[in-house]
Amino acid sequence: MFSAVLLLVILILIHELGHFIAARLVGVRVEVFSIGFGPKIISKKIGDTEWKLSAIPLGGYVKMTGESLEDEKNVSEEDKKVSFSHQKWWKKLIVVLAGPLTNILFAIPIYMVVASYQLETTAAFIEFVSYESPAEQAGIEAGDRVIALNNNSIHTWDDIVEYMPKMVNNSCEPISLKLIKTITNKEVMYKITPDKSSYNNLFGERVDYCKIGISSQIVSSKIYIPYSIGGVNSTDKVLEVGGVEVKRYYDIKKLLASGKSTILTLRSGKKIASTLSPIEVKELLLLMHPAGMVIKSVEEGSIAGKAGFLKGDIITAVDEKKVNIPYEFVHYLREKGDKKVKTVSYIRGSEKANISVPVEFEDKDNPYTGQKQNRIKWGAEFSFEHLPPTQVKRQNPLSYIVASGFITTKDIARDTLKGVWFMITGKLSAKGLGGPIMVFDISAKAAKRGLKVFLYMMGVISINLGLVNLFPIPVLDGGHVVFFTIEGIIKKPVSRKIRERLMTGGLILLMALMLFAVTNDILRYINIFGADGG
Repeated sequence: MFSAVLLLVILILIHELGHFIAARLVGVRVEVFSIGFGPKIISKKIGDTEWKLSAIPLGGYVKMTGESLEDEKNVSEEDKKVSFSHQKWWKKLIVVLAGPLTNILFAIPIYMVVASYQLETTAAFIEFVSYESPAEQAGIEAGDRVIALNNNSIHTWDDIVEYMPKMVNNSCEPISLKLIKTITNKEVMYKITPDKSSYNNLFGERVDYCKIGISSQIVSSKIYIPYSIGGVNSTDKVLEVGGVEVKRYYDIKKLLASGKSTILTLRSGKKIASTLSPIEVKELLLLMHPAGMVIKSVEEGSIAGKAGFLKGDIITAVDEKKVNIPYEFVHYLREKGDKKVKTVSYIRGSEKANISVPVEFEDKDNPYTGQKQNRIKWGAEFSFEHLPPTQVKRQNPLSYIVASGFITTKDIARDTLKGVWFMITGKLSAKGLGGPIMVFDISAKAAKRGLKVFLYMMGVISINLGLVNLFPIPVLDGGHVVFFTIEGIIKKPVSRKIRERLMTGGLILLMALMLFAVTNDILRYINIFGADGG
């Protein structure tokens, strides 16, 4: 609760500070700068301004001479030179724009601080290669390290994403990929033509992209085998092969294939050493699978349950395409959406079998955005272990921090405006509109996850606050921007009567939007708690 209040207080004070500084710069007197609302607790007058702390700590406000429609009528001749309403139109425009723009610009240093937490990132090691992907067909293997892509130097996984070419005329151009091989430590150049792929973004838009089938997702060294081989059991975690430390599944296969035969495993907290015969090494290589594809649980009445899958089964393929991680399994199920049945291969004990699985999808409302999300109906959980990828320091930390501040602010502002436009045009459900309850909840949850997440959400809310205030609704800063722009065009202020009527209409509209947003908040959390309770 405290963190949510603190976030809102900071952002609203930043907003009002923008108005205050701009007002003083153009010569407008600020009579009051209040931290909070309601009865004052303490106050001190400095110059023309009374600085005060008020009882309700939900933001703050500034009061300028001649600011309101009522004050504007009662400004003395002497005070007109410092009265807001009696300034030139462009000065008033600067003052009203300063608040929301300060909120937006405030996000830049916030995201610079967030970026300073990310000076280590995922290294350009290929941890996983998809079955029959362009990368696998070219000969790329798990453990290889990318050092160049189309003559662009690669240091981090982000670099791979950045330099992977976009589609041209609905096709992917061939790329040159330079790697350091994991075993020989030699540089090798590959020419690869990426596959076309697509995904739905936050707004449900289809985004096409080029992919070669590599991932930084680590596959654990915990293994599945149908029966004990040379003292190695199923679900053992392999620690060493031939005295060489093992951290990933692919290390096991490569070391065994290179002639190593001693294995150190971890089983129920105990280390167990085994020496395999040449025949047992071949048998292990043939029968071994990543333990992450073992089914951990099956939901009663689900697709998986009705198809006959049981806890302990290990999924090995979909339509004869090998799977080693859950993402691949779901991806293959989603492929060719017109195909209603997929053949899923699995192992139960020492028996291999296939099950025909009906492919079904469901549209679920995201309780936070209100948007429909299309999901595969499956109903079984895998025992996949999500391990943190290898980290590497960024090469140019200062430029990264500065660039991240601007780029992240720009991207969030763009997505916010797009989301609003999609709501207006009906492409996005208005159920996603959040009110103060949602803001408090998000802020509190972000604070629990640490300073980095809290600051990130502060930036998001600051940008949203700034953009919303720029909407051309009377009573908001954007409505005043419209008034003063018209004043600049027609060379005189918009009549007080018109402004009064528009301000009243704007207030009613704003209250209606707030009521709608609060209703969304209440229904959203009823649904969430209802789902949790069921």
